[in-house]
Parts: sequence; structure tokens; C-alpha cells
Amino acid sequence: MIANIQALRAIAALLVVFYHLQAPLERYIGAGMHTSFGASGVDIFFVISGFIMFYTNRDYARSSAQFLKDRVIRIVPLYWMGTFLILAILATGRSPDGVRAVDLGDLLTSLFFIPDVRADGYESPVLTLGWTLIYEMFFYGVFASFFFLRNSVRILLALSTSFLLLIGLGLALTPSSFSLRYFTNPIMLEFLMGGLIAIRYAQLPPQGKPAGQGVWWAGIVLGALAIVATEWLTMRFLEKGSLLRPVLFGLPAALIVWSALMLERSGAAWRSGWIQLFGAASYALYLFHPVIIQTCTIAFGHVLRKTLPSLSTAHGLITWGLAGVSATISICVALAVAILIYRHVETPVTRWLKRVSA
Repeated sequence: MIANIQALRAIAALLVVFYHLQAPLERYIGAGMHTSFGASGVDIFFVISGFIMFYTNRDYARSSAQFLKDRVIRIVPLYWMGTFLILAILATGRSPDGVRAVDLGDLLTSLFFIPDVRADGYESPVLTLGWTLIYEMFFYGVFASFFFLRNSVRILLALSTSFLLLIGLGLALTPSSFSLRYFTNPIMLEFLMGGLIAIRYAQLPPQGKPAGQGVWWAGIVLGALAIVATEWLTMRFLEKGSLLRPVLFGLPAALIVWSALMLERSGAAWRSGWIQLFGAASYALYLFHPVIIQTCTIAFGHVLRKTLPSLSTAHGLITWGLAGVSATISICVALAVAILIYRHVETPVTRWLKRVSA
């Protein structure tokens, strides 16, 4: 376990939580927020995913089938649980995470990671955040298909050729099919960035520390500033299929990941028990936070209107203060629930599935 990578997973998940908090805070509390701040958590996740897959499989001792089985055990159970939770809430007449209509085709394509346009017209799986898992599973599949090469450099070159060919075809042909457009998105380049980092990191000597922690702290700060500046400027960098996203979000994310790795080698590792726990629970937090924060902000707004009707219609600093309280409560509840899911659902289910499939 690389402590700083685990810490980055926690930070990336919290960034995504904040990004998704903006809409419910505006709708239920009245705090207008229209930024893309926090969206880069996905890009950090993609770079980390590319790094972890290449780094942990660098000896290619497992077969591609074993690798894919482990990935399915890791990803699918919690994702399916989240998907059926959305359906259960939708059946009560509510709109969880903005989902308004789902048909059987939507359910099947969601469960099996197939890009689809939902019955309500939204280009997303039933569990909205599953759009990133479709890319993850696609990456795993292509990665595993090149295991026969038995060399990380050759596999990275093969992956790069495949992804660049797909992206190039997408840019040249602009396919009308949503599924075809999906797998020509330049965001897939971020997995390659993580793979390149893993190959270089594995080449470093096992002994010795890189000199000067200041350089790596500067790398993290520079990467963070680059992302923050971009996120606060405009939402257009998030347009699907845009080459700007892997450049403006992906490259700074890669710089942050590399700098965090070098910091740990130089002795600066974030081993706090809480941050490591948050990192371990980051997958559960990522999948379930939209429903949790929506529920929390609705409840907070309802209590506010009942107990402080004059303040609930206020503006300015009071509204922002109330939004801050609501956001803090929502994040804390989301973290608490994610930890419970990680400890009492994700971990035992994963262990059981590994045991019965061995």
C-alpha cells in the first residue's frame, strides 16, 4: 500500500463530492454555485487507476482472465448495489440523483457497463457516476487483452496505439452513435498517464531517497493550482470528447500523482489513520454520495424552512453560511456511511467472492 496514493484517493473522492454538492445546495438552500470545482477528482482517479493497474501487475504473474475476475469482484458488487438503490428510491416517486425514468434496457446496459441514453434522455447509466466505471472496465479489458506481451512498456505502447486510434477516429468521423462516441473520448489518455508513471516509478532503485522534498511539494501545489484555476474559469472544459480535459485536468493530475509518489520515497507519507480509512472507503463514498448529499440537503432545507422561515429566504452571507453548514453535514454523513459500507458490506462481500471463486 502506498500511503500517499491512498490519501489522494480520499482527496479525489472528496473533490467529486464537493462538485456534486453545488446543485443541491443551490436548489434546496439557495446558494448559487455554478463552477466545475471538484470535477477533476475523476481525472485524478483515472491517473491513479492507470498507475495501480500497471504497478501492481508489473510481473504479469496472473492471467488476463484472473485479472479481469479480480476487477469484477472489486468493482461490480458495490456498483450493482448502488444501481438497485437508485431503482428502489425511484419506485417511491422520488428522483434520486436526478434520475426521472428508467426502463429495462437502461437497467441491463447499466449493469453490464454499456453506454446508453436513459429513458429520461440523460446520457448516463442508472447510477449516474457509473459513466466513469464504463471507462474503467473498458480500460481493464483492453489492458488485459495485451497481457500476452508480458512487458509493461510494450503493453503501454499497445494501449496507447489503441486509444489514440480510437480518439483519432472519433475526431475525424464524429460518429452519431452515443456508444461509439463514448469510446473515442480523449479522457482515456489519463489511464496512459498513470501507466507511464507506474513504469517510471518501478524503474527507480529500491534504496535511496530523491533529494529535496520542496520540489515535490511544489509539484503538488503547481498541479493543484493549475486544476483550480481551470475549474473556476469555465465549465466548457468538461465537454464530452474535448481534448482540453486530459490536458488541463489530466496532466496536472499526473503531476500531483508523481509528486505524491516522490514525496513518499523522500519520507513524507500521509499515514494518518483517518485519511487512510477515507482512502480505503473512497469507492463506497464515490458511488453512494450523490444520494446521501441530496437527502441531507433536502432534510436540512426542510428543517430550515420549518424552524427559521425568515433565515431560509435570506440572501448573502447568511445563505452562504447556511450552505456551509449543510455542506459540512452532508460531507460528514457521506463519509460516515461510506466507512460503514466499506467495513460491513464491501470488505466482507469482496472476501467472500474471492474465496468462493478461488
